[in-house]
Amino acid sequence: MSDIKKIKRTAIGVFFVVCAIIIYHLIMNALSIWVMVSHDLMPIFNVQIIVLLITLIVISFYSWFISLMLLLAIKKDETPFNMKNVKRLKIIAIVLVIYEPIFIILNQIQYRHYEIPHESGIMFTGLLMTAGLIVYCVALVFQYGISLQNQVDETL
Repeated sequence: MSDIKKIKRTAIGVFFVVCAIIIYHLIMNALSIWVMVSHDLMPIFNVQIIVLLITLIVISFYSWFISLMLLLAIKKDETPFNMKNVKRLKIIAIVLVIYEPIFIILNQIQYRHYEIPHESGIMFTGLLMTAGLIVYCVALVFQYGISLQNQVDETL
């Protein structure tokens, strides 16, 4: 099997996994909102927590949307090396880098609001930031591959 076919088959598989994750998160977010409303927990939350929670949800779904677009583009195109995919990879990288700090800020606000001891808080691992930096490097490699391909095309 050619490398392009392997890439396309993998993109299709990852596409369905990402779709399943999106559906799971939609269900879990809907359930958590339902629990808060049904148990009258909504008035407890202050505006900062609600704004940061909505921000996290929007960032998550935006990154999943960009990921799906990237996977569909890889499936459709002959080559994954084009500037649209480089741009998508850079957006995914930025989202991965900013997600963890926003999540930690949200948790710290919640802990202060409910007066939970700091020891029970979420620790900063840097894993998502590291993944984001790696994805950004991959985007730069894609960009360099595009410039090499353009040079070869101009030479011929």
